[in-house]
Amino acid sequence: MTEPLPKVRDTAPAAGLGLIAAGTASATGQDVRQLAIRQATVLKSLCEFLDQASLRAGLQALVDELQRRFRCERVGIALCEGNETCLRALSQQPDFDPRAAETVNLAAAMREACEQDRVIHLRPDRPPPDPLQVPAHNVLRNAYPHYEICSLPICHGGTTLGALMLMGQRAQPLSGSAVVLLQQVTTIIAPVLQLRISDEQSVMARSREHLVRRLRDVFGPTHLAAKCVAIGAALTLLIAAVLPVTYRVSATAELLPLERRMISAPIPSFIEQVHVETGDRVQPGTPLVTLDTRDLKLERDKWANDIAGTRAEFRAAMASTDRKEMAVVLARQQQAEAQLALIDAQIDRATIRAPAAGVVTSEDLSQSLGAPVERGDVLLEIAPEGDYKVVLWVDEEDMVRIQPGQEGELALKASPADGMAFRVTEIHPIAVARDGLTRLRVEAALTGTAQGLRPGQTGIGKIGVGSATLLWTWTHRFTDWLSRQWWAWFG
Repeated sequence: MTEPLPKVRDTAPAAGLGLIAAGTASATGQDVRQLAIRQATVLKSLCEFLDQASLRAGLQALVDELQRRFRCERVGIALCEGNETCLRALSQQPDFDPRAAETVNLAAAMREACEQDRVIHLRPDRPPPDPLQVPAHNVLRNAYPHYEICSLPICHGGTTLGALMLMGQRAQPLSGSAVVLLQQVTTIIAPVLQLRISDEQSVMARSREHLVRRLRDVFGPTHLAAKCVAIGAALTLLIAAVLPVTYRVSATAELLPLERRMISAPIPSFIEQVHVETGDRVQPGTPLVTLDTRDLKLERDKWANDIAGTRAEFRAAMASTDRKEMAVVLARQQQAEAQLALIDAQIDRATIRAPAAGVVTSEDLSQSLGAPVERGDVLLEIAPEGDYKVVLWVDEEDMVRIQPGQEGELALKASPADGMAFRVTEIHPIAVARDGLTRLRVEAALTGTAQGLRPGQTGIGKIGVGSATLLWTWTHRFTDWLSRQWWAWFG
């Protein structure tokens, strides 16, 4: 029957020599001597293993030392190699046949201890174990009914490296303290054994072992939250790599009228009064600006007096029947009347009126009262309502994808939820620097009807240029930049 010992990975003696040394502080007399013997046993076993140049020689020295210390018939060590547990050392028998029935039974029993991860201790003075629990050990017991069998797994860092087995006829069976001492030996040997195994592995074997550990970390039950996040990210990238979407080029947009009427000064004068402000709707004949007419009125009075004088001279010439003088005076009178009519017309045009219905789009002129203007100076700008075009400023990187006839959607800052459809009509080939980038002007026509639009409104326009995967739309800026840099460096 197996002794009720704890699991090797949970047992207290895992502290090794530290536990033994700590016990000497409270022990006296015979206890101190026993602890010293235990410590010497552990150290001697470790030294025998380390003194050898190779793993095989070290294991052989270790099993020979344990056989001598514990007075057993046979001590063996098996190592886990993949899914197999292979016998690597047998006391007093450096050369053995791994295919022999006895060797196969020993390896199977030690594999059983590794799989169950616990100490299996069979004694002849106790009832046989349940064959279903330890079938491999039961085979050994049937073959050696008078032998005591003790198997201990060798573990380090959560990995089972192999197993240690002691067999033989003893006058006094192994006590619980002796089994604990054996556990301490395996605990001390385990890290050194792992280093020796790693040192003697080939590059291919190390790579394979590293890959297996990485795969175990990836597909094992640990770090579930991180794995769920990684799986979600991988699925997102996979979907993005195959999901087609309509790729749209984004550009700043401005709403401009199709027709603009410039209102200029008809005479040189000064601004006396401004009747409208930017954004006002006007109708034909609505007064816009009034210019100062005081100088014109003074000049009108001058010419009116000239007309009155020429009339008196004309009557005098008639009285003297001087036909030549009458003709001269009549010509002067007609010239004065023409100048008077011209000045009256200029005074009438001094009040500038709207030529057509529309919206005032120019800057506020009310801040320029009293400012001088020359004939032909533009004072106001009126844009008819209803007919607009969209001007988009497209980044030069995206111009290769823009073609006339493509359709898009405009969202103005004033009403971002109300999208307006448009169609590209013209591409201007001259680049302009705007917002720190080189952009090209693209004009488009609105294809739908919209209410409440004003000239000069801005927003964002998106032009549909074709179909692409979602992953490409996320990464094409970086890949385009990388392509340009590659050309700059190695092209």
